[in-house]
Amino acid sequence: MLLLLASADVATAVDAAGSDVLPGLAPTMSTTKDLPGEKVEIAETVDLIASVQAARLYDAAFSASRSARGAGLEKKAQGLAGLLPQLSVSGSHTYSRQTEGDLVGKNKTTSYQFNLVQPIFDVAKLADYRRGEVGAMQAETEFAQAEQKLLLDVSSAYFDILLAGDKLRATKAARQAFATQLDQAKVALSIGEGTRTEVDEAQANLDQAQAREIATESDLELARFSYRKLTGVEPQRIAPIDWACLNISPSDSLANQLSRAATSNLNIRAAELQRQQAGADVTTARGAHLPVINAVASYSETNGPNSSIAIYLQQSGKTRNSNVGLNISFPLFAGGGDMSRLREALGRDDQATQLVENARRQTSLDVRSAFLNTTNGVALIRAMERAVASAQSKVESTRLGREVGVRTTIDLLNAEKGFYESQSELASARYTYLKARLQLAAGTNDLNEPQLAEINCQQKKEQ
Repeated sequence: MLLLLASADVATAVDAAGSDVLPGLAPTMSTTKDLPGEKVEIAETVDLIASVQAARLYDAAFSASRSARGAGLEKKAQGLAGLLPQLSVSGSHTYSRQTEGDLVGKNKTTSYQFNLVQPIFDVAKLADYRRGEVGAMQAETEFAQAEQKLLLDVSSAYFDILLAGDKLRATKAARQAFATQLDQAKVALSIGEGTRTEVDEAQANLDQAQAREIATESDLELARFSYRKLTGVEPQRIAPIDWACLNISPSDSLANQLSRAATSNLNIRAAELQRQQAGADVTTARGAHLPVINAVASYSETNGPNSSIAIYLQQSGKTRNSNVGLNISFPLFAGGGDMSRLREALGRDDQATQLVENARRQTSLDVRSAFLNTTNGVALIRAMERAVASAQSKVESTRLGREVGVRTTIDLLNAEKGFYESQSELASARYTYLKARLQLAAGTNDLNEPQLAEINCQQKKEQ
């Protein structure tokens, strides 16, 4: 009689297939990897938090964003500098000699001068100061966006490895089970207890399982490559998600999520800062038609002859001059260029205003999408968990039915195929939910390491 796999055998096959889910990873040991300016401790098992911490030190794009933030913060000091006093000093030392003519002699002259300018009314410099303030805030916002992107990218790569691993375990178990089924069907056919259809069905299932295994191995390799690019580490094994520990529940209400996103979303904030920059440009363009008033002061001193006779007589002298006053300039006509620049600035300002509105609408759409994916994701996970349990029960009942003659081998093959497919779909639903959960947190600017620690509860549980 044809030997059939029981559900316990199915579970055993899945566990056996998991032993080589991550082929080619580094051998198990704790190592230290040298990174530019830092050392990253790589443990035997790398969890999500450790992956993010390694990426903060290793990822070149994030390091570039950190440097850009430091450079951008200098914009505020540069803008302030235009409103502060400007002090300069100049000096000279000359030597001259006249050898022919009525007045023959030589001369040495030393002079120096201090100049002080303090802006009193200059709209352009006030706008530059505001532009510098906004530029510094933009640098902070852009760095926060880069940090948020890093968390999402690392988490996505981390989840992709786990998802590919779960799928690969299921496909390996399916291939092993269908290979056994094929051998048994061939034996049954040779002794006259089976049919050709059963052999063909087992062969088709085996071929499909092999094809899925190849595709899944490719997905796993790509996920590992993406993970290494971000973190620079070669873990022996990615720490799995403890689904029993993880709290999978619907998110807060959509209205609250949208309210937080409207006030905290980084994309909206960046668009609003761009609009403020455009507003400063409008102020600068309008200031080109206004007077510029500066307080000026100077002091100069000259040591040397003050006339040709003094040069001839080789007489020295010293003169001192000091001036204090106001310097007022008023533009009259600049060929129409100022008016053109004002019209351009007004157009840029209107563009920035529309981009803010677009950012608000896009954020609302993204938050709604992520919210629905998390809410529906919870329901889908629960449904798929029941589907896996039902599929396993179906395998058991079909096996018993085959033994008593009310089910065929083909029925059992289809039941086992449905069981493995349900396992893969459950894995996809789980990791899709986690990604949507992080996307929702990013939309409301709540994505941070404490958020990741809630997903990383496996490590919390072990500590």
